[in-house]
Amino acid sequence: AMGVVLCSVEDRIWKIPSMSNALIAAGCLLGGRRCEMVMKVPTMSEVPPSPPPKSAKNKMYQELAMKAEKVVPKIWWRDGFASDYLLLSHNDSELPKKHFETSSLANKKLKNIYQCVTRQQFIRKTLDLAHDSSSSDSKAKCSVMDQPMLKQFLDLFIPESELMGGSLETNTEGRKVWSPSKKDNGKLLLAALDVLDYFYVHSGGIWTGCFKLDKSSECRGALAAASMVISTHVLHDIAAKNKSFTESQFARGYILASLGRGLLHGDTSGTGSQVLTKWKLRLADLIALQSAYLRVYIDSFGALYNSQLNKYIPLAFPPSFTVHSKQQWRQYSQSLEPVYTSLRNWMFTEAGCLIDFGPYLPLVAFPEARRIIQATAKRRVLIDVGANGFFASPKYLLDSYIPYLPFTHAIMIEPEPHFSATIPKSYSDRYNITFQQIYAEVATGSDTDMLKLIPMLVNKDDFVVLKFDVDPNRYAYGPTMEWGFLFSIMQNPSIAQLLDEVYIELHFNFPTLYWDHYHSNWEALDCIRYLRSQGVIVHAWP
Repeated sequence: AMGVVLCSVEDRIWKIPSMSNALIAAGCLLGGRRCEMVMKVPTMSEVPPSPPPKSAKNKMYQELAMKAEKVVPKIWWRDGFASDYLLLSHNDSELPKKHFETSSLANKKLKNIYQCVTRQQFIRKTLDLAHDSSSSDSKAKCSVMDQPMLKQFLDLFIPESELMGGSLETNTEGRKVWSPSKKDNGKLLLAALDVLDYFYVHSGGIWTGCFKLDKSSECRGALAAASMVISTHVLHDIAAKNKSFTESQFARGYILASLGRGLLHGDTSGTGSQVLTKWKLRLADLIALQSAYLRVYIDSFGALYNSQLNKYIPLAFPPSFTVHSKQQWRQYSQSLEPVYTSLRNWMFTEAGCLIDFGPYLPLVAFPEARRIIQATAKRRVLIDVGANGFFASPKYLLDSYIPYLPFTHAIMIEPEPHFSATIPKSYSDRYNITFQQIYAEVATGSDTDMLKLIPMLVNKDDFVVLKFDVDPNRYAYGPTMEWGFLFSIMQNPSIAQLLDEVYIELHFNFPTLYWDHYHSNWEALDCIRYLRSQGVIVHAWP
């Protein structure tokens, strides 16, 4: 069913019409009063030089990052990186508009559970979800399974696990579509809502509530199954039936899909297509559902956000280099998820998640690009620079491509020696994973300088996705590596044209996150906007 749902969205059978009540009433998505007038671009006289940020505590990182920063040319607005004129979000009211209404107690509890599931402590908790451990481990026992309403939901769900309480039909154009079944009068959906309410009460009171169920495959499966049923029906009502809806309802549907994915993320038994838990769930189905929501969002609220961004915030501080990139993907560079003024992703705005690896639309989500890649690329390679544990960004990125066109190879670059021990055998077997225990370097001329390393890892016949997120993690201040990295590769045709897609975290001076770095908020926003305008498939990570 999820494959059919995703295809319906790709083919624009499911979509939010431009005259939808929610879109018409959306207002200013930039936040605050940003849509009242075009922002004034500050002049050189208004932006004095800023004092340098504190040095990073890691001395080796400080030294390497300073070398990388020297690649970036000096200019007055870079020297004044901490100027108030260059800060786009002084407070929460100037962040992009939040759709998800947490004044509702149910939504507040959903937010708590979702924040918990996206925390590093949870996503790094691994277990074999294909085999029930509750019978042998008392700590893994899910007490909720003793509840009559859970048993009722299980009895209804198992026969419908492939169809989510719906059926597949053929429309007038000869295409398969999913729609809710009339046979059960919505019994499965109602049972799922009861299960969700139960978890709200017992796990949604505080943001650490999900740790009550982190060891239990039964509990994870129950909540993931309920989330998937509800999320699927919400998306159908909004995008297929075109029912009246609110922005908050749409955001809730996405959060439920993403919650389900997060609950199954820690599985070590397979690589997405295996049946997990007694609920017979597949991680790939939840990723497909999440991707369907993203595509609908990008084409509706995302498009509105981008039009307002381009109208009211001038692209005033772009990088000072000529961009070299694979121009064959240029037509897709403006159809990705929006780049927000905070440079954080959609779930930072909606659910307050500082780190969320989910809301990104990969290049392979576009059918024609997917066909070209499948026909021409010898290998499909993920290079994760700054991998920081397999169950963080590496697994999320590998999994995100499963509904479309999975990678064939993965290269993880991380200085910490424990990294390779965290890779499940199922993933190392499927993706030909190699691990390089090195510090990534920029502008050093060494063998681990990224300009030298990338051509040694991939070639022009590969489809290459590169993620770059190298920082000392604990201390958000000092010079950073990524600006020098971008300036180095994008000015070098032989390197830039090896990369098909880039995920990169840009650090800048941002008091909201207690960041004290070189570079300004406005420069970071314009960097991503400019690269996309030049045809680069680039995502603001995370």
